[in-house]
Order: sequence, then C-alpha cells, then structure tokens
Amino acid sequence: MKRALCMVLLSGGAAGLAAGCGGAASLLEDVPPELRTTRSVVPAVADRWPYADPGDVEAGRWAKYREGDRTFTLAVAARGPEGTWMEVVEDLGASARLVAADGTVLKAWFQESDGPAREQPLDQRAEPAAPKRTEASRETAEEKVKVGARELTVRVVRLRLEDLEGRLTRETWAWHPDVPPLYAGGELGGLVRRETARGKVELLDFGSGAKPAVQRP
Repeated sequence: MKRALCMVLLSGGAAGLAAGCGGAASLLEDVPPELRTTRSVVPAVADRWPYADPGDVEAGRWAKYREGDRTFTLAVAARGPEGTWMEVVEDLGASARLVAADGTVLKAWFQESDGPAREQPLDQRAEPAAPKRTEASRETAEEKVKVGARELTVRVVRLRLEDLEGRLTRETWAWHPDVPPLYAGGELGGLVRRETARGKVELLDFGSGAKPAVQRP
C-alpha cells in the first residue's frame, strides 16, 4: 500500500510555495498586522444574580467555594444607592455586578488580572424552572469540618425529596452561622456544603476585609 504524507509548514508572515500531493501549489501571503492581534472577549453574565440575596451582608465579607472543577470567591465589594456591588473572582479574572434589591443585575464590569476593567454584557436568558418536589423525610445532625484554618461544628440537613412521578432523590446541606450567606443562606447560617444529584459545592474559606478586585470607572 502506498501512502503519501503532505506537510505544509506555515510561518507567521512568510511567503512561499507549498507542494501538494499531485495538486497545484498554494501561495502563502503575508497576514495583515491587524489580523495578528489577539483580542480577548468579555464573557456575558446573566441579568439575574444567581446566588443568595447580598442585601444584609456587610461590605468586605467574602466566601471561597469549589463547585466541580471551578473555584471562585464571592465578595461584597461596596454598596451604593442602586444596590450592592458583588464580585465573582476566579483565576482568569473578576466580575463586578451591581445587584438591585430584587436580584436584577443592573450593570457589570469584567477585569483580567493584567488588563483594564471593561463593561460586561448582560444576558437575558431565562433560567429553567426547578422541578417540583416534596420533602419525603428530613434528618438533622451536627458534624465537625475543617474550613481553611478553622474547625466548625456545622448543622447538617439530609433530605429525601419526591418528584411528581414518585422518584426519590437525596440531598445533603451543611450550614454554619459564622459563614456569610453569599452562595446560599438561611436561618442556620451560610452554606458550608451541598451535595445533590447535580454535584457537590463546598466552602474552602471565608472572612472579612475584602478589597475590590475590579477597578470600576
């Protein structure tokens, strides 16, 4: 069996002829300078704040979470007459969002670690409705967990939920009153751990004194 291997080596800005396998040669032309520039795209964000209502959390409070392969920090950056400036800080950059009292994101800015802040587009996509489920059973307990340098005694709630077709699912939630309710919160405090069919979320650390990561105009 005969095999032919054709390789074309392209060098930025070089011109020449590349031999084809039994075909015509190709002309390589210079690439215009404006096409060689790499421009990063500012990611869009939802026009609704996807986490807990930050209205009662004092400025500077923060909480760092791991959700699947993603690690991020939620922080209350500042307050203004229109609402609360919340920040979502990740490895690739930080997003600052002005959240109104009803959860609407009024405006957003994105800043990479080595660049200026740029306005972030808002996406009006509708979130899918949560499936209707009823609580079949509930168990509560206490458990000691390590969060950062702290050891916390958390309140654990284990639920069995039943959907309209009679299928049962299990969820585990852990809470502590010292954790700021930034990801989720309730009468037991802020979220420390959540385990559902969708995956696991766990608190890595939390504290106060956070400085704004996005230098908004």
